Amino acid sequence: MEDELRVRLNDHQPSKIFPVKPKSTPKPLSKPETPDSRYWSSFKPHSIPNLVSSISAVAFSPIHPHSFAVAHSTTVSLFSSNTLTASRRFSFKDVVSSVSFRSDGAIGLSLGVLNLAIVIPQMVVSLGAGQFDSWFGGGNLPGFVVGAIAAAISGVVAITVLP
Repeated sequence: MEDELRVRLNDHQPSKIFPVKPKSTPKPLSKPETPDSRYWSSFKPHSIPNLVSSISAVAFSPIHPHSFAVAHSTTVSLFSSNTLTASRRFSFKDVVSSVSFRSDGAIGLSLGVLNLAIVIPQMVVSLGAGQFDSWFGGGNLPGFVVGAIAAAISGVVAITVLP
């Protein structure tokens, strides 16, 4: 019986033959060099030393020598546009949130004090809003009115008093 089974299995002829192609080798990933790629690869990255935190703002001077200022943490660094080296460094007690140059080349700053002018009135209103509401018979309208007045006052203070 075994012989008979072997004969039947070996008698089977394949009906179609599918040729097997050899696997192709992967092509290299490098692309031919173009004039644009040569130009952009000519630039080298520059690291800025002594940065202790991420950069929050960059501003460029509109007048010659077109230096640029970088705000990071509590420091503003002034860099030369020719040598990319730090020429001056200004440190503050509060976090510097933005820096900008005026049209005459002077630097303007926005410090964390601006946040205090807004956050402190919000805290006062949130602590006293319940008492204001009870004085005027309940509801949220008195708290909203006091909050709006405090926001308006802090906005005026931020625009007029702060640098």
